[in-house]
Amino acid sequence: MKRVGALLTVLAACSTPQAPIGDWRVAGGEPGNTRYSALDQINRGNVTQLQVAWIYHTGDMPPGGRSEIQATP
Repeated sequence: MKRVGALLTVLAACSTPQAPIGDWRVAGGEPGNTRYSALDQINRGNVTQLQVAWIYHTGDMPPGGRSEIQATP
């Protein structure tokens, strides 16, 4: 009986609903962390035409302008 319970637990964990294409609900795009996106609006043919859409200044950069940010995109 314990095996049946364990099997049902594993099956329930594997049957999570899939996120819509383009929706990154977890870091890395999906639980396997593949960092793959099926979106195709930006490609090799138009990437050079991208422009900055917005800039956010946090106000925490020290005088002299030397700062860094470390993040996982």
